[in-house]
Amino acid sequence: MNLLQIGFGREDFTPTEFPISNNSTRYVTEVGDSIFASCLALRWEDLTVLQFSLDLRNLYDKDYARVLAVIAEKTGIPPECILLSATHNHSAPDISLNDRPDIDAWEKKIGLPAMCRAAERALADLAPVTGAEGGRAETKKLSFVRRYFREDGSFYGIASPKSTSPLARSESRADPELRAVRIHREGKKSVVLVNFQTHAASGQGSHPTQIHADFVGELRKKVEADGESLLMYLQGACGNVNCNANLPEDREGWPGDCFHIGRKMAEDVAFALENAKPLSLDRLVLIRDELTCRVNHKKTHLAEIAKEIQKNPDKEERKKMMAEAGIENRYEVSAIIKRSAFGETRQMPLSALILGDLAMGFAPVELFDTCGKEFRDASRYPMTFFCGYTNGSHSYMPSALAFPNGGYEALECHYVPGTGEMIALKLLEMIHRS
Repeated sequence: MNLLQIGFGREDFTPTEFPISNNSTRYVTEVGDSIFASCLALRWEDLTVLQFSLDLRNLYDKDYARVLAVIAEKTGIPPECILLSATHNHSAPDISLNDRPDIDAWEKKIGLPAMCRAAERALADLAPVTGAEGGRAETKKLSFVRRYFREDGSFYGIASPKSTSPLARSESRADPELRAVRIHREGKKSVVLVNFQTHAASGQGSHPTQIHADFVGELRKKVEADGESLLMYLQGACGNVNCNANLPEDREGWPGDCFHIGRKMAEDVAFALENAKPLSLDRLVLIRDELTCRVNHKKTHLAEIAKEIQKNPDKEERKKMMAEAGIENRYEVSAIIKRSAFGETRQMPLSALILGDLAMGFAPVELFDTCGKEFRDASRYPMTFFCGYTNGSHSYMPSALAFPNGGYEALECHYVPGTGEMIALKLLEMIHRS
């Protein structure tokens, strides 16, 4: 007899007061579509796990600790049994800015209460699992690697120096594989878990003045249109991969806005499930561990200068100060200040969740898709997910091969090259312990 029970809860946490801070640098003024806190409750004998998927950009460490404490107290579920994942939605309130009155009010009045209600709904909705199947689909024109080489051999990415040389080739090929699992429950709607790796739209193609759930919102509507399914989207390793709503318009494959991406992704989910194979969900195991990561202290001796640059209100003076100090841009200024506060190493919390034939690895990073693919493909389980943006945020995590090319992601990374591969290997070891 299958002893696994699964419950599902979802609560709307769309803001009702505007303008509200969004993604640190801009304000949104209207609702384009609702955003939600989704929660999966999993129970096997005396173990209960809450797994969240939040339509937010991410939860930085301080935000994660604050939110976790409230949910644990409200539900009675131990903090170590709660997984808080974000979809990396850039069109939601930026919870990291809770020192601002607009975000503080949203979090206290709407955000946190909704997360707690979603968990309570999931626990009340627990029902025995009666079967499951999982499938894969190779997506077409949903995502692209946003890092390029130009015809003159120079590198192009976010925050790269301007150049008139045309783009020649991508740094790597985006992992196109989408994975989906349908879980059937006794007397309840089935739960569909989707794992894919593409950055939310930002700027072009994202309706930047509106609150919405990006492509996840449209995906959710399409998958749930049958009236028999509930969707949970788990964001994968997309530190170097954008959805095609952000594809430069002169590149082949321009497909439309982020909502179009969601509709196309729903077609791939349908294909994956139509061609799915049975999965046995005959156990529930949660493993928590830590990885000791070596901090990249490159240029942290310039921390005091970086702080002076950051405080200077004059843009031209900041540029001059950066040039004199050998600091590339404002992103490196911020990264130097952050890394200077760390010791030689930091502990990174990792989690593994095993549901019989389905294994999931969770990390608090924006991992490059090459590392996520290494983890998923090397697993011995019939179905394996990598889930980023979970239980904190430890920055971008480029692959060792991508690091020397530079770019925004390498500047923002807190750790030495090779850490991304170490995360993949550690998670592999964790899921194969039992």
